[in-house]
Amino acid sequence: STGTWQSLPKSTLYQYFPGLQTLLGSVSFFAGFSSYDALVVTGIITYLIVLCSAYLLARLFFSDRILPLCILFSTTALGPIHRYSVYFYPQAVAVALVLIVILIAYRYSVLEKASYGVHTVLALPIIIALWFTHHFTVVLFAPILIGLIIFPVLANHVFGFKGVVRPQLLPLSAWVGGSVVYWSLGNLFLGTLIYALTRVASFTQVTSDTSGGDPVKALGRSLPEPSVTEAVISLFSASGLYNILLVCMLSLGLVLLFRNASLYQRAAGIVTIGVFGSVFMIRIPVDIHG
Repeated sequence: STGTWQSLPKSTLYQYFPGLQTLLGSVSFFAGFSSYDALVVTGIITYLIVLCSAYLLARLFFSDRILPLCILFSTTALGPIHRYSVYFYPQAVAVALVLIVILIAYRYSVLEKASYGVHTVLALPIIIALWFTHHFTVVLFAPILIGLIIFPVLANHVFGFKGVVRPQLLPLSAWVGGSVVYWSLGNLFLGTLIYALTRVASFTQVTSDTSGGDPVKALGRSLPEPSVTEAVISLFSASGLYNILLVCMLSLGLVLLFRNASLYQRAAGIVTIGVFGSVFMIRIPVDIHG
């Protein structure tokens, strides 16, 4: 509505990372949508593209046509897909763009060199957009990218596997390296990040625990006292059943993985990241403070 990024609150840093605001403003301007409609429609379309990326990534690894379709439909069952597509904030669009860049990085490795030009043209605008969309996403994806690159190298050269696909370094390093250069030139975020990492390494709290956490809104109802009984009852709630089903899907996946390891050999890098990452993604009914 103001036509300038400077109207964004300075405390959020988003006047320096206005990717989401630029995208939504453009959609609103060209399509004639209200700000809210532009937000919701763009989020839903973005995460439809993410689902397509999951399918195309699976097609790179598996010749079977049924397995990529299973991966496509199972991706729609993941909670973050539902959340990010309609709660479309800066990190949500950054995560979507990163997943597309990872797909392009794998296509670099699989396709003929003649296709490099096309994929560079596709990747470059997305990578540039990522520099100006979100900062902390780079930090969160760093261990994932390292694993995607290192695990295939270890599998092929140390453990004797053959044909494990590794993503091309060029688009991934362009995103990470370009982000760090932008932070350095603009004197943005890097100092805060180094300070936070130093405090974590020295076992010092980064945030205060005096606030007692986010307030819980009861929406007109009295909250039950936390107890073992309430915990057991919560397992039969919608979210409880959903999380139990996710654990069942993971367990089934691990069984199939060990029974048909050769089928997943080509995708060993991304499968390994998925298995290790599931430990951090699956919810458990235990309150772990911090």
